[in-house]
Amino acid sequence: MPVLSFRQMARLALAAAGLACLPVADASAQLPARQPVYPTAFHFTEAGPAPVDLPPAAAPVETPAEMPTADAGCPTCAPAETTYESCAACSGEDDDCRFLEALFADNCGNNPLTDNGLYLNGWLSAGVMFNPDKPANGSNLPGPGFADRANDAMLNQFYLIFGRDAGADEDEFGIGFQMDFVAGNDAKFTKAAGWDDSWGSGDGGSDYFQYAMPQLYAELYAPVMEGLRVKVGHFYTIIGYEVVPATGNFFYTHAYTMQYGEPFTHTGVLGTLSVSENVDISLGVHNGWDDFEDEDANPYGLLGGITWTNDDDTLSVAWAMSYSEESNYLGTVNLPGGLTDLNTEADRYVQSLVVQAQLTEKLKYVVQSDYGVQSQGAVKLPNALGAPVLEDAQWYGLVNYLFYDLSDTLAAGVRYEWFHDDDGARVPNGQDLGTAGEVQGTFQSVQGTQFIRHGDYQALTFGLNWKPHSCITVRPEVRYDWSNVSREDSFVPTSGVYDDLGDDNQFTFGGDVILTY
Repeated sequence: MPVLSFRQMARLALAAAGLACLPVADASAQLPARQPVYPTAFHFTEAGPAPVDLPPAAAPVETPAEMPTADAGCPTCAPAETTYESCAACSGEDDDCRFLEALFADNCGNNPLTDNGLYLNGWLSAGVMFNPDKPANGSNLPGPGFADRANDAMLNQFYLIFGRDAGADEDEFGIGFQMDFVAGNDAKFTKAAGWDDSWGSGDGGSDYFQYAMPQLYAELYAPVMEGLRVKVGHFYTIIGYEVVPATGNFFYTHAYTMQYGEPFTHTGVLGTLSVSENVDISLGVHNGWDDFEDEDANPYGLLGGITWTNDDDTLSVAWAMSYSEESNYLGTVNLPGGLTDLNTEADRYVQSLVVQAQLTEKLKYVVQSDYGVQSQGAVKLPNALGAPVLEDAQWYGLVNYLFYDLSDTLAAGVRYEWFHDDDGARVPNGQDLGTAGEVQGTFQSVQGTQFIRHGDYQALTFGLNWKPHSCITVRPEVRYDWSNVSREDSFVPTSGVYDDLGDDNQFTFGGDVILTY
């Protein structure tokens, strides 16, 4: 007896319940296009930007001419004669991964979601990252981004997306929206102040399993040039190469540059104009880094970027920037003169440049460089007893990626990163669950050696992407981190930032499994 797919079982259950079918569509009609899930990171044959700031592209439109017609034995379904086998052929049954959408379809393929241009999809990501050092605090930080728990199974992302593509018809004005919901270990890194920062945390909550809504926006589409999209609401940043959705990344863990040097989300307005088939320009205003409600004196920031892609999609260059007023998060510091509140609001600027090159049919190279600066983000002591001086804090990142398709279902990748936290203002202690938006700043001694809180972080990661099924991706990886940075523990220098501040290097290995639905 053949094994039924998830979609077949769902439709068989509906047929058994006696649900009526509408007549089979006329051969001259077109079936509505379906909105796919975020593309899985394994498919990296195109050199475009990471799939995060625009909704997923619609799937190719199927027509009844490509499927069995009534003359070819496809019946007009009626309640008394409906069977799954008879109606499955009419509905264009395929082995895709849109399990959630399939639940809303009747046994003849009519679907109130997709028939009205709506999409509902998501994924489940679960994994583990082993750490032979067995840190006492149970944390892999500040190393493997997002996979912070050492030797402990993690439900990283239970992710749901619901929306409507405003640009489904490229020749007409359109209105759409998108809502993203994520629950799991990764949710705590994507929270926005004044929005979801208290969801699943605090009294009775968990430090690990939380939930968040990283995107909730309306979108307008206008057939201007090659298309204009305007988002209004809460959305992911356009900065950088790596993204929050697990399906948008090759590796299970994240780079320091993404985790500590870039924002995750913004709240505001962002317009993206496709000037031509090769050039996209984005410009907007926002409330700052990972903020929904910004209480700064000047809450409005600038977000912009430009992307160029060559004619055959084998080379792309994307530059993006953010400028806003942000807290330096220095807080109250125990200086030689006593406790001093150094927290203040000042300008913050960050930019990223991402180049993607498809070198051969199977080999792809990506390089990203970041630069960021926070005004009054670093504290310098002019002498042992002198008053503190606030200076600019800077950070730099350089990340290299190389991907190679070993087969249709298996790919290998390597990532090398150098991240320089010039003033110790971005990367928190390994004991902390710091996020990109709220990293506790630090200060330097006059000698610069007594308490070293600035310096370099480097990481080398090897990984595989294996797809045993079109809906399943397995991402094993091994990673080695090292740093010349030390932290203080009650003003006593430590041996490093890893292994609960006990070592200057760290080896981890593990991975996750992603199921898209």
